[in-house]
Amino acid sequence: MKNFCHPCDLAGLPHDTPILVGLSGGADSTALFCALCERGAHVVAAHVDHGIRGDEAKRDAKFCRRLCDERGVQLCLLEADVPAEAKKSGESIEEAARRIRYAFFDKVMEEMHVPILATAHNADDNAETVILNLTRGSGTRGACGIPAVRSVKNGTLVRPLLAVSRAEIEEYCRKNALDYVTDSTNLCDDYARNRIRHRVLPELRTLNPDVIGAIGRLSAAASEDCDYLDAAARRFLEDGEVRAAALCDLPRPIATRALLFYLREGGARPEARHINALLDAASAGEVGGVSLPGGITASFRRGVLVLNVDDRRKKREKPSPQ
Repeated sequence: MKNFCHPCDLAGLPHDTPILVGLSGGADSTALFCALCERGAHVVAAHVDHGIRGDEAKRDAKFCRRLCDERGVQLCLLEADVPAEAKKSGESIEEAARRIRYAFFDKVMEEMHVPILATAHNADDNAETVILNLTRGSGTRGACGIPAVRSVKNGTLVRPLLAVSRAEIEEYCRKNALDYVTDSTNLCDDYARNRIRHRVLPELRTLNPDVIGAIGRLSAAASEDCDYLDAAARRFLEDGEVRAAALCDLPRPIATRALLFYLREGGARPEARHINALLDAASAGEVGGVSLPGGITASFRRGVLVLNVDDRRKKREKPSPQ
C-alpha cells in the first residue's frame, strides 16, 4: 500500500510504542492489522459486537479472535446492546454505536497503557464524509473530511490508511491472501453514506476517474486553511474576553471561529445562525441577547461578550444535598 503511514510516525512516537487497532474484521481493518504485524509493531486489537447484526456479528467476532490468535495478538472484545442504548439516549443507531465504540477504545487504552489508537478509515471513507458534509452545509471544516490525527482522552487517534483507496486495500488483501468478513449493512442503501458510496461516487467517477484522489487533495488543502484560521482565532482569544470592536476588525472567517470557540468553551452549542446574529449585534452595537442551544444567552455589555446560563439549567446542574 503505497500511501500507508506508520501509526507511530503519525503520532510522533517511537516505533516500539504499543498501538491499539480497531479491528472489525473487514478488509480495511484486516489490512491495517496485518500490515502492522508484518512490520513487527507492538499491536493490541479491539473489536466491538454492537448487538445489531445477530449471528453475522458473532461470525465477525470469531474471525477477529482467530486472526489475533494466529498472530499472537491480544484481542479485547466488547459485546454491547446498541439498539437499547440508542433508544434510551435518543441517539441514532450510528451515533450510539460510535459513542460506545470509542468509549471502549478509550477504556482499553487507559487500562493497557496504549497511547495510540489506529483506525482503518481510508480515502474512500474520506471522500464519502466530505460529500456528506457538503450536503449538510457544514462549511469549510466539513470539506476537511476525516482528520488523519487527533487527540483522544487517553492518547492519539491516527488513521494510517487515510490516503489509501479502498481498491488498493482490497488488492493488498488479494496479493497477501488475507481473508476478511463483509458487513451486510454496507451493501444496502438504508444509510446515507451507503447511497453516496453506491450511487454518487460511481457517477462522479464518470467525470473524473480519480475523484477519490481529487477529493483527498481538496480536503488536505481545506485542512491547511482551517488550521491557519483556527490558530488565528485562538490567538485572538488569548486575552480571555471578546470585545465587539476588536471582533469587528477581524476578517469574518477568523471572527466566526473565535466566537464558535468562545461559546463552546462556555458550554453553549451554537449554530451558524447564532454566530451570524452575534456578529450582526457586534457591528450594530446592539445589546440584545442571543439565545443559544444549551440554555445560554450571549449578549454584548459595554462592548464585551457576556454569557448567562438559563435559570432552569442552573437548577438542573445544582448538586443535590449530601
